[in-house]
Parts: sequence; structure tokens; C-alpha cells
Amino acid sequence: MKHIVSFSGGKDSTAMLLRMLEEYMTVDEILFCDTGKDFPDMIVHIEQVKKHIKEQYNKEIITLKADKSFDYYMFEHEKSRGKNKGKKRLWMGNNVLQMVYKQSKK
Repeated sequence: MKHIVSFSGGKDSTAMLLRMLEEYMTVDEILFCDTGKDFPDMIVHIEQVKKHIKEQYNKEIITLKADKSFDYYMFEHEKSRGKNKGKKRLWMGNNVLQMVYKQSKK
């Protein structure tokens, strides 16, 4: 069995990861999913944690990133199967978010 830690860079996942390593718990992989939506200070924190983990525990944090952006999947992607095939994602508040997204593309 592989023990994989999902690291978001937030306070809880940072504390959990550091505690697991301090307690010598088995950590086979550490994954960070880059959505492209993190604040600049969060990116700095994530890089600091990556450096610390490498220096102290000789572990790498693997960064995963989708081929397309979060905004694409949120606003442009059309469903390819199911009852909503050919439709874009709709959810409560979507109109406001689409207006903000369209405004930011100008």
C-alpha cells in the first residue's frame, strides 16, 4: 500500500505533512495540485515547504497541473457525455462568475 499525502499549501495540510514526517510516518509521495488560482504569497509558502522537505527529509513534492486551466473547465468546457452532453457547466452563481471571467479576458 502506498501512502500519498495531498498537500494544498494551506495551514492544515502543511501541519499534517510536517507532523507525519516528524513522527517518521510512512510518506511515499507528496502531491500538490496546481490550479493556477493560488495567491502569490501561497506560492511562496509552497516553495518554502518544498525546500524544507527536500533539505530535512529528502522528499520531493510532486506538482500536478491539468492540461487546461481551471477557468477553462469552469466556464468553457462542454460536457462530452451524459444527459448534459454538449452543455457547459452551470451552477448557482455562475452568471456572476462568468461576467467577472469575461471582463478579465478583455
